[in-house]
Amino acid sequence: GVIPAAVSAIEEVDRDLGRVVEAVTSSGGVLVITADHGNAEEMLNADGSANTAHSLNPVPVILTEEGLSLREGGILADVAPTVLDLAGLPRPATMHGVSLAPVVRGQDLPLRRYAFASGGLLHGRAVHDDRWCRDVSRPGEAEQPQVRETWFGAPQPMSSSMRVHLHDRLSPGGEGHLGPGAVDAEAEARLSAAAQLWFERLEEARAVLQGLGGDPQGALRSLVDPARAAWAAEQVR
Repeated sequence: GVIPAAVSAIEEVDRDLGRVVEAVTSSGGVLVITADHGNAEEMLNADGSANTAHSLNPVPVILTEEGLSLREGGILADVAPTVLDLAGLPRPATMHGVSLAPVVRGQDLPLRRYAFASGGLLHGRAVHDDRWCRDVSRPGEAEQPQVRETWFGAPQPMSSSMRVHLHDRLSPGGEGHLGPGAVDAEAEARLSAAAQLWFERLEEARAVLQGLGGDPQGALRSLVDPARAAWAAEQVR
């Protein structure tokens, strides 16, 4: 809620980003610029109190290549597949996002079957398809009552029990997380199974990374660098 501090921080980020853009574009490169969502543009409530919740405003994705642009419809999971596609690299099968590069080329946006998210103050997990969103969270994990209230729209009791919320995004007049969840046995079972498989894979990947020893980044580079060198050599040929 401290607006002068927010303005100062944004100005500093803007200056530094400008330096990066100048350096990359002057060397012939292209930048894909995006961000997580925040609340710098909506910091105060109507009564003047601090608004600590994230805003609902969409986050832009900016391409610095002249004449290229993206249309609406992407999500955060699409950023990495888009960068890989623009660089001519294949998308790993474990990525559920889709490349937005076809849109740049005047083609239709490719369809994704599922998108996943996890983390946050309430230790939540979510899975989306083209209609449904299944969200699992633990309201009691947020220590401060006002934090729980900003998410659910009302105070939630301290509890370690899970809250499962199925949201039909095509239902008119829905209140999202602020209202009661939808009831659809098929969607519930399908999204639950997809989320279980996805997060089990994440745990397996985490175990692999933890087994790389004290220098996981160095170990990963030892795996990635040869593949990158082979790809570069192929481009030269």
